[in-house]
Amino acid sequence: MVSKKLLSAAIAAAFISAPTFAQINVTDDTGALAYAKEALLTTDEIGTTGYYAVSDAGTDLNVEAELGFGVSAADQVWVRVELTNAVFTADLLDTDLDLGGGVSDIEIAQGGLEEGSFVVYAITTDANYAQDALVTLALTSLGIKANAPVSVTYSLYESGSGAAAGGATDRLATASYASAITVGNALVVEFTPEDATADVETSFLEFTAANGTLTANLGTVEVSADTDFLAVNSDPVTLADILDDATSTVSPAGNFSFGLDGGATFYFDADAACDSQDFLVLDVNDEVVDQALADVNGAALCVDVTGDEADAYSIPESTYTAGLDFEPVADAVYPVTTATGAFGSIDRNGTVVEVPFLSTYAPYNQRLVMVNRGSSSAAYSITFTEEAGNVATGLTAATGTLAPMETKIIKATDVVSLTGATRTAATITVVAPENEIDVATTILNNDTGSADVTVHN
Repeated sequence: MVSKKLLSAAIAAAFISAPTFAQINVTDDTGALAYAKEALLTTDEIGTTGYYAVSDAGTDLNVEAELGFGVSAADQVWVRVELTNAVFTADLLDTDLDLGGGVSDIEIAQGGLEEGSFVVYAITTDANYAQDALVTLALTSLGIKANAPVSVTYSLYESGSGAAAGGATDRLATASYASAITVGNALVVEFTPEDATADVETSFLEFTAANGTLTANLGTVEVSADTDFLAVNSDPVTLADILDDATSTVSPAGNFSFGLDGGATFYFDADAACDSQDFLVLDVNDEVVDQALADVNGAALCVDVTGDEADAYSIPESTYTAGLDFEPVADAVYPVTTATGAFGSIDRNGTVVEVPFLSTYAPYNQRLVMVNRGSSSAAYSITFTEEAGNVATGLTAATGTLAPMETKIIKATDVVSLTGATRTAATITVVAPENEIDVATTILNNDTGSADVTVHN
């Protein structure tokens, strides 16, 4: 029986926290373990039970608790340890339980069998033990479920029948850890976008100075394993425990139309400085090349342009993304498959206005109306998109400057000369913020006497 001398003190005293070790402590709720779901293998399954074996050469899987009630030498008590959503992977031994480092007589009274989930130890104490003495159940392997947390309950009983029943009868102390072991997703896919701006002052042949004019970094993608999770051997999980990065691929997507023949080169730079074209995105046929994840993991997606109008197209606005196709490790229970994400974007500064109909037909008297509401002068230029068989030639008024707070009205016949037709489409580019520029076209039809105003945004 439990010593009566210690009984009243044990009831009155609160539990004293034990030191924290690298093991599951159900008194303190410390030492929780999290295993990587993607690293579980079918070969780790225990038969067909739905439990997967995890192991540890150290003490991480040990279950530790304070005794919870003081006992005297030669007393007999029973310790019950019960698992939920976990099983033992082998029969336990008498020596797997330790009480305070002593040499008490400890024997398994019930349970503790392979694929079982509870064990009862009978302890005949060799000395007096205070309530904060540590009880440790040494476990080197467990079978855990992949989709449910493992809880651990420790109880101390003063009778074998109470311990066998596992209820409140004759129970002297108990403590539970509701999520001692969990399983979660450890794969981390992180896109870090970088944006670039094509400069209107170079007719979008170069980037702004902030991007280095001829080179732009469009961001990185990094695939890693969250080392807060463990592999099945209880070491921090690595990417190699989850997938094969040599055969996993990264497929960039976006507007690559101005690459190669367009004068631009898209590539990945392994050190993210955009000063080394380590892995080209386009092949000789201007086709996008899938990249091995091992090559471009953490690398920057970069673009170089020539800046030479004779050799390059203007830089378009575009967003850039990537699809990732993973090759999971062999026998993965929950294989990783694909992921997507976004690099950065290329934007254009200034104001670009599309005018789909511009006519030099004399009776229309068409005019362009451009308004600069800003406080600075703004240069503008007008380019043309011709119909088949039509030739458009820009005239003097196709380029110019809008003074601060100026409204400029220009006849279409002063902007463009047309051969083969009397109409074309125009693009107006103004070196000013969009909120400061307004553009409209007017038609005063001499044939009908009608007037029409179209505002272009």
